[in-house]
Amino acid sequence: MRVLSKYVLINELVSAEVQSMTGLILSSDQAVNSSYQEGEVVMPGDDVESIKTGDKIVYDKAQGHNVTIDGHTYRMILERDVAIVL
Repeated sequence: MRVLSKYVLINELVSAEVQSMTGLILSSDQAVNSSYQEGEVVMPGDDVESIKTGDKIVYDKAQGHNVTIDGHTYRMILERDVAIVL
């Protein structure tokens, strides 16, 4: 498998609690209203320069689409949708 261009294949990370940028601990219900989601990079595309396999990222969760490969669902986003590499 090879990801092309500026796409990034990620696993969405879901946790019971999320810490906001100001340090507040939010429940998963409160985090649903957040615009951003954490993920782990499975494979960056050929033209992606600043993100590597295994990086933890924060991305715009309104962007991208789900892809199912061998029974596992991944999220496919563009490099420009990544806000933070942790």
